[in-house]
Amino acid sequence: MSEILVEVRRGGVVEGVHRGHAVVLAPDGSVERAWGDPHARILPRSSNKPAQSTAMVRAGLPLEGELLALASASHSGEDFHLDGVRRILAMAELDEASLLTPPELPIDDDARLGVQVAGGKPTSAYMNCSGKHAAMLLTCVVNDWSLADYTDLAHPLQQVIAAETAERAGEEPWAVAVDGCGAPLFGLTVASLARMGAVIATSGDAAAQRVASAMREYPDWVAGTRRDAAALQRSLPGSLIKEGAEAVYLVVLPDGRSVALKIEDGSGRARPVAMAGILRSIGVDNVPGYFSPEVLAHRTQALAVVTARELAQRLPHEDLLILDVRGRSEYHEKHIVGARHIALGYLPGQLASLPTDRTIVTQCASGYRSQIAASLLAAAGFDSVLSLNEGMECWSRFLPTESSVAQETVRG
Repeated sequence: MSEILVEVRRGGVVEGVHRGHAVVLAPDGSVERAWGDPHARILPRSSNKPAQSTAMVRAGLPLEGELLALASASHSGEDFHLDGVRRILAMAELDEASLLTPPELPIDDDARLGVQVAGGKPTSAYMNCSGKHAAMLLTCVVNDWSLADYTDLAHPLQQVIAAETAERAGEEPWAVAVDGCGAPLFGLTVASLARMGAVIATSGDAAAQRVASAMREYPDWVAGTRRDAAALQRSLPGSLIKEGAEAVYLVVLPDGRSVALKIEDGSGRARPVAMAGILRSIGVDNVPGYFSPEVLAHRTQALAVVTARELAQRLPHEDLLILDVRGRSEYHEKHIVGARHIALGYLPGQLASLPTDRTIVTQCASGYRSQIAASLLAAAGFDSVLSLNEGMECWSRFLPTESSVAQETVRG
C-alpha cells in the first residue's frame, strides 16, 4: 500500500496529501529503505530513457556529449534544445517531418510564451521527447532499418530497447503501453527502475558509460535551464538523474545507492519535494531548496516544518537559530527567548548575515510569514531550514518568551 510522502499545508492546516511509493537500493541492490511498496508496478515514463539511450548506443548511435544527453532528455524546448534536435536529424540527412512525436509547444514556461508571442504553433520538434526520437531515427539510418514505423513495438529498434530495459532492470517488463511521445513504454516496479538506473550508472560497459557521462555532464540538455532535475544534478555531481511524467523520479548517487519514487496521483509539485526529503533522510545534505510555502515534505528525517512542541523538545539538544520574521513592534511586544529578529520585508537583503552551518527555524505570528521566509531561505541555498507552522498562541505556550529588545534586530 502507498504511503503519504507529501503534505499540502495552508496556514499550518493539512489541506491535502500526496501518496506514493519510493525505494532506496544499497550499492549491492538490496533494499536500504522503502516507503509504500517498493515492488509496486508503475509506468516509469521518461525515467526509462537511460535504458533507451544505452540500447541505441549499443546499436551504433554515433552521438557523444550534449547530443547524447539530448537523446536521453525530456527537454524544455529552449532554443539550444531545438538546435540540437536539428543537428541530430542533419546527421541522419533527415528533417523534422520525419519525427513521429506529436506536435506540442515547449514545456518551459518562458520558451512557450516566446513561441506564442511570436505567433508560433506546436511542432514535433518542440515536443520534449524529440531529442530521443531524432536519435531513434539516426539509429535506424545507421542500421538501415525502416523509418516510417520506428515507434512500432515490432520494429527492430524497439525490440532492442525492450531487451535492453529488461537486461538493465533485471526483470521482464510487466506491461507495454504507449508513452506520450508515441514510443513503446515498458512497465517496471519501483525497485526495478532503481536497479536499472544503478546498473547503467555503475556499469563498466562502454555504452552505459557514454550515456551516464553525457547525462552527468550536460544536465541542462537532459532537462532545461530552469528545471528541478537539472538543479539537482548540478548539486549532486556524479549522480545520474532522470525524472518522468506522472511524478516519477530516478536518482543514482555517486556512492552507488539508487532512489526511485512514484507519486500515486501523478502530481508534479509533489515529485521534487518528496525526492528532496528522501535524499535528506538518507544523509544527502546538499539538496537544492525545493520546499515551497504550500508543499512540504512528510515522513523524512529533515522535515520542512516543525511544531512548537517539537521545537521545545529539540532546542536543548540541537544548534537551532530561531528567526522571527514579524514586524518590529510585534517582536518587541513578545518574542521567543534567544530569537533573532529580521522582518520579512528586510530578509532578502540580510541573507548574507545568516549562518549556513546551522538549522534556521523561521517563526511569525500565524505560520504564514514563516513559510514564506523558509521558502526564500531554501531558494537562496540554505540547506537546513524549518518553518514553525503554528501561531503565537502555541509557541508562547511551549517556548520561553520575553518582551525586551534583542541585540540583533533589523528594523521592520
